[in-house]
Amino acid sequence: MIARLLAAAVMASAVPAFGQAPEIVRDMAGNWQVLPVDGRPGCTIMLTAKSAGAESWAAKPEASCATRLPALKNVNAWRLQDGVALLAGPARVALSFIEDETTLLSSPDLIAPKYYMIRAIAGFTHVPQAGELAGEWTITQGRTACSIRLQGGAIGQSGTRVAKPAPACTGTARKLDHWWFEGLTLLIGGPDDRLVQFHPTGDTRFAGESTGPNGAPIARWSLTRPVRAKGS
Repeated sequence: MIARLLAAAVMASAVPAFGQAPEIVRDMAGNWQVLPVDGRPGCTIMLTAKSAGAESWAAKPEASCATRLPALKNVNAWRLQDGVALLAGPARVALSFIEDETTLLSSPDLIAPKYYMIRAIAGFTHVPQAGELAGEWTITQGRTACSIRLQGGAIGQSGTRVAKPAPACTGTARKLDHWWFEGLTLLIGGPDDRLVQFHPTGDTRFAGESTGPNGAPIARWSLTRPVRAKGS
C-alpha cells in the first residue's frame, strides 16, 4: 500500500497542477508511529490532509513526542519527498523517511536506520529487541496451535538463532528450526525454503504468512505469548 502511494506521488509530482496529490495525501493521512530502532518507546504523529503551505500538509505529534523523541518536538507539517519528510517550519526537515523493498519507512537511511515509521498499531509501543523475542511462544496455523521456543544467545554463522518446536507441533511448524528479526519482521524458517514471516499486531502478538518447499505460499499464522495461569 505505501509503495503504491509513494510511487503515485512521484508520478504526480511531475504534473504541474499536482492533480493526483490530494487523493494520495488523503490516503496517507492518519495516525503513524515513529519508533527508535534501539527499542526505546516511540510516539504517535498524526498526518493530516490540511494544507500547511506549498505541497505540505499539517502534522501533529502527540505530547509524549517532546520527551521521547525530541527530533519531533517542533514538527508541524509533512510532505512526500522520495518517501515522507516531517517538517519543523516551512522548510526545515526534522526527519526524512525512505522506503525499503518491504515498504518499511526508515530514517535517515536504509543502511543504518535510527527510526522506523509505521501505521499506528494499538498496543505496539517499541521495536522489540532480540532478547525480548527469545522464549516460549504459541504458534498457530488455522485451528492448530503448539509451542515453539525461540532461542536467545549468540547468532549462528547463518545470521540466525535456533528455533525449537514442541514435540506436539505438526506439519510446517514441526520443521521450523531457525529465526531472525529484520526491520519489523520476525522470520521463522526451516529446510527447503520453508518460511513464516510475522508482522506485529501488538506488543506480544504477530500475524504472518508462510511459504512451503521452494517458496510456495501456504497459509496464515499467528504468534502470541502463552497465557500464564495466575501464580505460575
